Formats: sequence, structure tokens, C-alpha cells
Amino acid sequence: MNNNKPSIFISYSWNDSEKVDDIEEAFKKVGINITRDVNDLKYKDNLPSFMKSVREHDYCLLFISDAYLKSKNCLTELIEFSKENDFNERLLPIFDNVDIFDPESRIQYIEYWDNYSKKLQAQLNSTNPLKSSNEIDDAKQIEYISLSISDFLQLLTDTKLVSFKKCKNSNFKAIFEYLDIDKDHIKAQILEIDSLNDLDEKEAEIEKLYIKFPDNDLILYYKAYLESINRDNPKKAQILWKDYLERNPEDVLALGYLSFVYKNLKQPNEAVKTLSKALEIEPDNYVLHKNMGSLLFLVTRDFAFQKDYEKAIYHLEKAGIGNPDDHDTFYKLGEVYLQGLLAFDNALECYERSIMLKPDQLMPYIHSIAILTQKKRFKDAEEMIEKAKSYFPNNEKILTSEATFLIESKKDVSKGIDLFYEITEEFPKSFMTYIQLSKYLVELQNDYDSAISLLRRAKKIVDEKKYIDMYLQNLIKQK
Repeated sequence: MNNNKPSIFISYSWNDSEKVDDIEEAFKKVGINITRDVNDLKYKDNLPSFMKSVREHDYCLLFISDAYLKSKNCLTELIEFSKENDFNERLLPIFDNVDIFDPESRIQYIEYWDNYSKKLQAQLNSTNPLKSSNEIDDAKQIEYISLSISDFLQLLTDTKLVSFKKCKNSNFKAIFEYLDIDKDHIKAQILEIDSLNDLDEKEAEIEKLYIKFPDNDLILYYKAYLESINRDNPKKAQILWKDYLERNPEDVLALGYLSFVYKNLKQPNEAVKTLSKALEIEPDNYVLHKNMGSLLFLVTRDFAFQKDYEKAIYHLEKAGIGNPDDHDTFYKLGEVYLQGLLAFDNALECYERSIMLKPDQLMPYIHSIAILTQKKRFKDAEEMIEKAKSYFPNNEKILTSEATFLIESKKDVSKGIDLFYEITEEFPKSFMTYIQLSKYLVELQNDYDSAISLLRRAKKIVDEKKYIDMYLQNLIKQK
């Protein structure tokens, strides 16, 4: 984006990560990258040094919640920023479900830090100071927070605060207007356009703005972004991104979008080359490594591009090191191991890690159950099914996995067949269920008549009639 865009450090508690994701996405849409620990703090980086880097930024955005006001790291970041002379003008505070205007509420936080400091000091009094120097430093920091928390809370009450809910509903307009980067408030206008529900209406409004300000990079960026997500005209999106990148050749977000467009244009070489440029600019960016790993897997699978899944694994593993709490990275890594290399043990390990990080996602369960069943680890498969059912109690795919397990494990073949029939009744559009059931009817019961009758019924119901017909004709020939 423009060289005069502000640098913004966001200070928040990890308990509020999902809401901060919304803030980060809003800033990205207008071309502003915010410094955030999960993006910019690399594996084995020094946390205190990262926290001190807040002073190097133009602004510090505070996401103030109950968890924030009880976090040593969050308040340490704030203390570092408060050392700047004009720090009041450079604070961008957002509060979320916390009352700091009521004196009784503020006293609760003062007491929290006072008690915490006294408790830690009491513990240190019974330890050898030569063996607890790091803990003594922590105690000093907590004591400093306990002495400063009242002034900090007073500062916030004297500041015009906005709630997260209000900010999100207005697309963070108040913050962007305060930053006043563009005299014509172009960012605010773009946010208003982005709040529209209809994509065609968004494109029409941004076109009006583009005609008015043809040389503005923000407008060109958002116009290209809309064309990218539209997918109706990827060639137009390609042209817009290339125009933008001529002016901003090191914008890694734009390079990422252009790579995405090239993939949609079925130009895998250009897609990989473009994302490689982004990685040359930011070689430690774990998001770029995740995107590159996913891209290499897709283009290898879909376009027979350089049949080299190892490169996809390399980038996804780099992403996993950069952000070990990202469930989606480990799911994608599992996909590469499973579909690309048929490395079932590695795939299972990745899926289980993904489930551990976020247990309410469907597909890692489906793949894990299939692998465990195939490897005849039936007890583990049954436990995985029960866990999956606790999150997805009546899900077609989970029920199908359970029916398959009952048959393959020979725990209750009859019950498995019955469950398949129940699935066809409750989810009549699921063509694969009909195919699997017909296969078992033939393999286990040599019942061609029931299998053929089932597929004929399915052919009248499902949308994928050609697949059903193919299996049906094959069964008729076998009979």
C-alpha cells in the first residue's frame, strides 16, 4: 500500500483471539497489516523483545477485556508503550464486555493485582534468592503493574472508548477516521462499501469511487480483491492485481491474491511463482508458508504439477512451527500425507493434532475414523466415532463412518447394514451411501437383487445419476 500507512501493534489476550481475527481482517481489507504475535513472533523468538517492539509502532491498538486486564504480558506491552511521550494520542482502545467506568469494578482489578503481587512475594520470601532470580524479576514486574493499574484504568475512563460490537457493526469506521490517513476518508468509504451484502452492488460502488480517484492504491486494491472473490472474471482480477503490483511490488497480500487468481485461471506455474515472490520478501511469514503448502498440494493433485508433495509438506510444516496452534495447518498437512503420499500414520497424527486444537470440526474425524478402521485399530476407531458424535450427533458422514466401522470390524454387520438403510431414508440425496450399501449387499450377502433395486431407487432421487447408473450397470453385468 502507500508508504505513509501507519504501523499498528495490537495488544490483546489470547482468550480474545477470534475477535482479534475480525479486527485484523478489517485492517487487511484496507491494506494495513497489523503487528500481532501469532503472525510476527516466530518460533524461539524472544518474547520480551517482541513486547518492547510496541514502542517502534505509530499506534498501539488495545483490545481491553477482563482477560486483558488480568494478563501480565498485555499490561507489560502497555507499560512499554506508555514510555513514549505522546502515547495517549497513539492509543487505539477497544473494550469488550468489561466495565471500567464503575469505581467498584476498577477496585476489583486493583485488588486482583495487589493480591497477586503479595502472594508471589510471600512465596519468594521462602525461596533462595540465588535460585530464583527470574522469578524475582517477574515479581518486580507484577508489583509495578499493581502500583500502576489504578492510573491506567483512570486513563482509560478519561478516554473516549468504543466497544468491539459497535466497531464491528460499523466496520471499524471510527478508528479509520481517527487515523485519517486519506483526506477524503477513502478507507471509511471502502468499509461502507464492504458492509453491503450484495457483491454486484459492492462492485458498482467501488467502480464509482475508482472513476473518481483512478490513482488511489486503496481503491485499486479493493477493486482487485472484489474481482478475485467473484471468480466470474479471473482474467480481469489478474489485470487489476498486476496494475496494483506495478506500484506496490512488495505487497505480499496482493501477491497472495494474484497467486490465487492464477490458480483459478489454471496457470499453476504462475501461481507458484507469484507466491514464491511473496516468500522471498517475507521468508518467515507462516501464513505464506501455509498458503504455499496448500497451493502446491492442490496444483500437484489437480494439474499434475511437478508431482512433488514433499515441497507442500515442507511449507506446511514451516507454517506449523510458526503457529503451532493453527488447527487448519495440521488438517491440510494431513490431507497431503493422506491423498498425496498415502502415508496413513503421518496423516492420522496430523488429523489428531487438528482435532486436539479444535475438536468441533468434521472432516478430521471422518479421515481419522477411516484410517483407524482401515488399519484395524477398531477400539480407537470406536472411541473416535463416539467423540465425533458428541459434536455432530446426527451427521450423515459420521453415521456413514459408524456403519462402515460396524461392518469392517465385524462388530455388528447386521446393525451396520441397517444403519446404512436408515441413512438412505434420512439423507436420501447421499449418492455415496447407496453405492457403499450396494457394495456390502453383494460382498456380504451376495444379494444382487436388493443392491440393484437400491440403485434404481437412488437413480430417481440423487443428482449424481451418472455415477449411480455406472455402478448399476456394472452390477447388472456381474449378476
